[in-house]
Formats: sequence, C-alpha cells, structure tokens
Amino acid sequence: MNTLQCNTILVACALVFFTKGFLLIKLEIGHKSNSCSGMPDGDVNCHNLMGSDSLYKKLVIIIIDALRHDFAFFQGDNVTKMPFHNNMPVFHDMIEQKGCKNAQLWRFKADAPTATMPRLKGLTTGSLPTFIDVSGNFASSEITEDNLLDQFLQSKLNITFMGDDTWMGLFPGRFNKAFPYPSFDVKDLHLVDDGVIEHLLPELGKTDWQVLIAHFLGVDHCGHRYGPFHPEMPKKLKQMDGIVRDVIDVIDNDTLMLVMGDHGMTPTGDHGGETFNEVSAALFAYNAAGLFSECSDGEDPEREVNQVDIVPTISLLLGTSIPFANLGIVMKDMLPKSEGHVAKAILLEALAKNLQQMHAYIKTYQKVTRSLPTEQYQNLEDAIENLQNAQATNLSHKFLEEQYRKIMHSARDMCQMVWAKFNIGLMLCGLSVLFYWLFITCNVQKSRFVYFNLNSMSIITFLLLFVCIFIPNLTIIGGEYISNTLSWAMVIFISIAVVVQSCRPTFVFDSRTLCALAFAIFYAISFTSNSFVLNEDIVVLYLLASALAILCFDCSKFNVRKASERLHNVPDENVTLLAYVKDCVMLPKSYTNTPGFWYILVILSCVRFSFFFRVCRAEQFWCFDENSATTATDHTYVTFWTVLSCLSLVAYVLYAVARTKSYRGMESYHNKLIILSSILCATHWILLTFLDKVHETLPSWIATLFPRCTFAILLVHFLFQWIDPTISCINIEKFKSKHSTSHWTEMVFGKVDLENWTKKNEDRLPSKDCDLAYVDEKYKTQYLHPHQAVMYLTVSRLILCFTVLFSLLLGPMHATAIPLWMVAAHCYFRSIQFKKPNYFTVITWNLLCSYWWFATGHQASLSSIRWDAAFVGFQGNHVTNVIPAALLVLDTFSVQILSSVCLPILLVTARIPGKNASDVIEKDLLDIYTKHYLYHVIKMIGCMVAALIHRRHLMIWWIFAPRFIFELLSILFVMLSSLFTFTFVQRCNRKVQLYINNMK
Repeated sequence: MNTLQCNTILVACALVFFTKGFLLIKLEIGHKSNSCSGMPDGDVNCHNLMGSDSLYKKLVIIIIDALRHDFAFFQGDNVTKMPFHNNMPVFHDMIEQKGCKNAQLWRFKADAPTATMPRLKGLTTGSLPTFIDVSGNFASSEITEDNLLDQFLQSKLNITFMGDDTWMGLFPGRFNKAFPYPSFDVKDLHLVDDGVIEHLLPELGKTDWQVLIAHFLGVDHCGHRYGPFHPEMPKKLKQMDGIVRDVIDVIDNDTLMLVMGDHGMTPTGDHGGETFNEVSAALFAYNAAGLFSECSDGEDPEREVNQVDIVPTISLLLGTSIPFANLGIVMKDMLPKSEGHVAKAILLEALAKNLQQMHAYIKTYQKVTRSLPTEQYQNLEDAIENLQNAQATNLSHKFLEEQYRKIMHSARDMCQMVWAKFNIGLMLCGLSVLFYWLFITCNVQKSRFVYFNLNSMSIITFLLLFVCIFIPNLTIIGGEYISNTLSWAMVIFISIAVVVQSCRPTFVFDSRTLCALAFAIFYAISFTSNSFVLNEDIVVLYLLASALAILCFDCSKFNVRKASERLHNVPDENVTLLAYVKDCVMLPKSYTNTPGFWYILVILSCVRFSFFFRVCRAEQFWCFDENSATTATDHTYVTFWTVLSCLSLVAYVLYAVARTKSYRGMESYHNKLIILSSILCATHWILLTFLDKVHETLPSWIATLFPRCTFAILLVHFLFQWIDPTISCINIEKFKSKHSTSHWTEMVFGKVDLENWTKKNEDRLPSKDCDLAYVDEKYKTQYLHPHQAVMYLTVSRLILCFTVLFSLLLGPMHATAIPLWMVAAHCYFRSIQFKKPNYFTVITWNLLCSYWWFATGHQASLSSIRWDAAFVGFQGNHVTNVIPAALLVLDTFSVQILSSVCLPILLVTARIPGKNASDVIEKDLLDIYTKHYLYHVIKMIGCMVAALIHRRHLMIWWIFAPRFIFELLSILFVMLSSLFTFTFVQRCNRKVQLYINNMK
C-alpha cells in the first residue's frame, strides 16, 4: 500500500466519522392512527367535528409543482409587473366574486430542503423532513410513516391519481385508479400536464372516487429550463388558470378543492434551498357551499401557513384520523363558519383532537428513542395536564385557543431541535483524524515522503473509536458529556502536536510556502461566515489573484535583477529608461527558466473572460435582475455563446493534438477519434440551438445520435488508454526489431514541443550516466526522458478525453469555460516550468481550479445543481436512475476530476529523472498528490469546523450544511481521481520500462 492510498483511507475514515455525526436520520415510528388514536376513553366521535358527518364528501387536490406565491397573488397597479404576474387571476376572481367563505388564498411555507419528494412527504404525513431526505428525490422509496392516503383507505375512501409518477414510488398500491407520467425530463414542459388534462375532467364526472389528486409539472419544468422570466412561463400559468376554472365549474357543494404548490423557485428557476422564494409557495382553497370561516381579507399576502398544517386540517374536514406522526396545527380559517359559541366550540374541539394526536406521537417517540430533552418533555406533559384541568373552568375560548396553539408549537419546536441533534463525539472524532493526518503529513523526511508510524496511528484510532463510540453507549451518568470532553481534549492535543511538529527544524517553511498555506487557511476560515460562503466565488478569485500577483512579482524581480546586471556591462551613453523597463517587463529569451510574465497576463485575461460563465446564487440578489434573466434566454445571446463554444472546443482540440506532432501509427487514429468527438459535440450544440423545435420532434435515436456517438468514441478511447497507456505513443515495430542503432526517440511517436528546452540550456543537459536521455545535435533540442515523454503524451490524451466529455455535459452556454480553463492551465504550467513543484505551485493550481468550478456555472447550493446534464444524450426519462446520477455527478465535479488528472504535467519539466526514472517519477508524483490532498483537507476542516460551530445557527441547513456536503463530495472525487491518475501513470512507467529493458 503506497502513501497515496494510506492518505485516502485515513481521510475517508475521518469524513465517515464526521458525516455520521452531522447528518443524522430521523427515526420513523411505524405506528398508525386508528379510529381514536390517542383519544381518552369515552370521548366523543373522534372522526368528525361536533359528532356530525364529515363536512365534505369529496376532496380534489391539484398540485402545481413550483407554484410560487407571487405566481398566484394578484399584483395591483402599485407593483412593478413581472412576466409571471397576474397570469392566474382565477384565485383573485373567485375571492372577489364569492368572498372568503368560498375561496381563500395563503402563502404556503415549505420546510427545507425544497425538493419534490421531501415536500410530498411533508404534505401527506405532516412530519418535518431532515436534510438527508433530499437524497430520496433521485430514487423515491415508499413512505412507511402514517399518512393521509393510508387514512383515506382506512376510511374506505377511493383515491384516483394522475400526474407526476413520483407518487407511485412513494405510495405504491394506494390508488384505485392511477395515470402516472414520467417526471424526470425537465426539458419536457407538456407531457405530464397534457396527460393530466386528458383525464382530469372525465374522472371528475365519475362517481368511483372520493379523493382525486392531480399533480402538474409544467411550471416547475419551465422554471428549470427557461426560468420564471421567460415568455413560456406566462403561457404555462395561463394554462393552469384555465384548468382551475374548469374544475371549479364542475365540482359540487360536497367537494373541497385545494390548489397548492409544493415549493417555489429562485430567480433562475431552481429550487432545493431555503431562500424566501424557494420556501414560499401558494395554497388556494375553494368550496362551493361557502363553509369557510369569515376573514377580513381572503387574499392577504401576509397570511402564511406551514405546509404541514394542511394535514390535520384535511383529516378533520374529511372525517379521517390525523396521521400518527403529524406535527401540523389545524388551520382555523378552513373550519366551518358558525355563529358565536358554536364556531368557537368547533375550533376548540379541532384543536383538542390535534393536540391529542400530537401528544400520542411524542409520547410514543420518547418511549422508543429516549431522545427528547427530559426537562422540556416534562414541561410539555405538565402543560397538557394543566390545559385539561383548565377546560373544566369557565376560561375564555380565546385563552384556551392560545394555550392549545402554544403547546403544539412548543412540541413541534422540541421535535425540530431533537431531529437536528448531532453526535458531537463522532464529529470531533472526524476532526481529530484529519488533524492527525496533518500531523503525520508535517513529519516530512529528507526524501520528502510522508512515513506512517502504524503503531501510533493504530493506538490513536483505537482511542478515538473508544472515546466517541463506546463511552456514549454506556449506561452511566454523563456518558455523552465525558465523550465530548475527551474528544475536545483529543482535538486540542493533536492540534498542539501539529503546531509543534511544524515548528521543528527538520521541516522548514520558506516564504512562498507560508504564503500558500496562508491562502489555504484563510479560504478554510472563510467557511465560518455565511456572508463569505455566499460570496465564495469572489473570495477564491481574490486569493487566486493574490497568488498570481506573487508569481508575477517573482518573475519581475528576476528580470529586474538580470536587467540590472546588464546595465553594468553597457556603456552609460547606451542606457535608456525605456530599454531598462523593457528588460524588466519582457521575458528575456536568454533566461528561459524564468516564469513567464506574459503567461500570467494570459491567465488573468482568461479569468476575466470567465466572468461571463459564472452564475449567481439565489441569495446574490445584487447580481441578478430582470434584464439579465431575459438576456440569458434571448436567441441572439444563446446563438453567440453556442457558436463560441463550438469554435473554442474544436480549436483547442486541434491545437492540443498538433502540439504533440504525432501523426504516425495508432496515435494518428487516436487523434482522429478525439477530433471527431469534438466535431460531433459541436454539431449537437448547433442542432440544439438553431433547430430547437425540430430537434424536439425528431425520433429519440436521431435526436440523441451525436452525443451518444461522442460518449461511445470517448469510452473506446479511454478503454484503449487504460488497457495499454503506451499503445498510442510507442512504435511497437521498432522495439520488436531491437536494432542496436535505434534510439528511443525513434520509438516514441509524440515529440513533446517544449520551446524553452533550447540551446541556451547547456547547464541543464543530462549527465553521461543519465539513462536514455537524448539531445538532438542538429536542432540543439533536448527531448524528454522516455518515461516523462510517454507520461506527458498519455496524460495529455486523457485530459483531452475529459475536456470533450465535460464540455458536452456543460452544454453550449458554459462549455467555452473548459477550453478557456485548459488555456489558463497551459500558461500556468509554462510559467512554473523547470521548478520542482512545491506547496506554492500546487496550492496556486488548486486555487485556479477552485475558481474555475464557479466559472463553469456551479455554486455550492442545492438550487444551483445543473439538472440539464442528466439528459445529455438522452431524450425523455431514463429507465434507471444510475445514468442520470452519473452524468449529474460528472458535470458537477468535472473541475475536481480534471484538476487531479492534470497534476502529472507538473513533473514534465521539473527535473531529468536520471537512473531509476520510474521510481523517481512516482515518488515526485506522490509528493505532489500529498500537497494536493493537503489543500483539500484544509478546506474540508474549514467546512467541518463551520458545521460544528454553527450547528444551531439559523442558516445551518440553508448555507453551512450544503457547503459541507459539496466539499465532502468534492474531496471524495479528488481522492478517487488522484488514485486513478497515479495508477494510470504507474502503468505507463511499467510499460515503458518493459520496452526499455527489452531494447537493452
């Protein structure tokens, strides 16, 4: 097991410990509410209010996915009109015409995460989701908790469903009739909606249902594809308006209709986070009989209800039991209208049934888990007992109502706090392991390798496991407190050890290393501030610019020194200020081992141009306005970036292929395949942009032909490279001939075009005992060592393969960022060539890559996930979730993967390996990847500390937890891609060494 594998295992263990302590999963109680669950013996009929029949015989639920509150509320003349305003006036019209006894509208507040699956779970069970529930949005599993649909079936109510097929995965076997439609294709605005429209009115006219659920997806998909400001959004909203009007026309007095959104959307049309626009949906209730309570304003935008509050309300109005795990509080406005004490008695009875159900659930949860705070739980029990005693007195109805609601709010808050309870011991355990990794990484020997003291590592690991896992499970008083105290002591001890070890004379930091580590540490510290996390792209841009400025200063300082030396050898009359400045700024050709000043300027220019591809977070309201959203969907704007993406990708591939000057043997076929894949990718983008409407009507196999061919070509190329990395750059016939006159440079097809290895490098020529190094006397050009040459050529092919793949996934609007990044990478490698990679060069490279993650249109928030990538090469819905998940992951973490694959290029001109070249290259590469890991581990520690410190912060699940999740996945893909690349280089070296041995 090499050092890189040990590093990966140790870091992975730390991440597992911390994640297990941070992302806890709520325990689901499998109990079901029966006819009188939680009710005292001898209580009145626990189904219905006031012992009567259910108020409504039928229920129609229309879910308009992503129906944001301002899509539904009517905007007056004093409000600036947006394209999506006042396109569903049906709600306003019904309230104006019939009053709030028949129709009312609320702002419907969702709980984060605002993905469809967790929202449907909350709307049917009344329970509060945990953050980890968002994972179910990709593969919806059956809801086993008690829910409205199970209670409907228990009360012999038939359910008819139509729309989003997510319901079929969540509630299999619950529907009397079902018309599901695939929902994952966000580019399809009409399939699901047209299917629902086809069945909705005919089913309403039948008598074989008591509950009808229709789930429309067009508004949500329109938001994902175009955003809320696009002209398609008003069309969709007007279509929904017409459907709601048609349903109102056909329902009778015994039917309650609810129109609701499960979540909202950001200004870019995404969702998943906790911003105001994402959690603010709309709820409209209508009954033809006019049974709602009186209200002052049925369309007041300030009226807000929690989404889980709809669950007990529906149960009581339809005469079913409230789901066992419900934490919602019955909505007063939807209870039947009556006069005087009768109305108040109905309200108190509803609140009493609600509280009894909630009390039964909390009592059972405490009995099963013993996780509720003892003091708060006892206070809740005492409050319920006091309220029951107070009901026997003549207290006012208003006072009793306030007490009911206060107790239920307290119960819900207590459960919310418990479900956000963290295992501090495991979190500290994960931090301790990472600090220990830093400790052993700082223990650098003269060979610049990290050596593991396996005995000490085993002892510390055992202690961590004992402290953080065993002690909390002991039935002793204060076990968890002891665990947390010892864990903190372990963190402090290891932190001190790291500092002491870093100060040892055997590990000397130069000024540039200190600068690099300071950049990484400052980046990590910035994660503890929510403002810095929201503006992380600006933070990393500042750090990158600072690092490049230092690199530029080094270059200029070197040139100033050389120019000053020249002045001493030049007569005074020939000295001019202009010549001196020119010598200071220009890169002297006679000193080609100096970092290129102009290369750094090109990098900064690429960084500046990449601003066009960055996207705003939903919280960055200052960089978003209506004009920018409209421009982003303008055909001319889209056409420009599509053409630019096509040209930049094909041009970069042609340039990269031409640089190797390889046109013989298998290499020529590999180059042609790469060029062909880039042309197919560009053709696909052109068809998408210029023939968008035609493209949608084409058969699936034709519409997906070009991207699938691109995938196939890249896969074949990748497999060939993995099976035999040298197949494209070694002349097999030359080696087989074993001519003694043949030199290895005749065997390697690809000549590495290093313009700076010129005749002015006599002092860097290889020694006579250097194994197979070569200098062409005719052109005075030094070629690379065979191991270096083959490594460069094969890794370059791999980079080209990934470049085309990731550009295809990014799509025509952002694909230019990848070739632009490769240009910046090429300039960066040229600017630091002839230098052995150190902390400064590796960390600056990582800062460049960190910035380019944002430059490719990504952000560390759930609502910024680019769902379009899951449909590249596929039309409609996937048969399995594996393919879309893989495409989505490759798109989201493309920069992390490519940054790790590029690192071997740093070794190409670092030094001439000499004898035992294979071992030297592998050792140097391990050293580079250790520094690479160090940067990402420092960032990871910053995210972990932020999550630990802010675990009770208001924005923990909005900002800090998503940032932790993204960084966690990022470092995992960094480690996997690093292991893959190192193994790939090992295979190259062994193959080359085999050929060399045969030649000898």
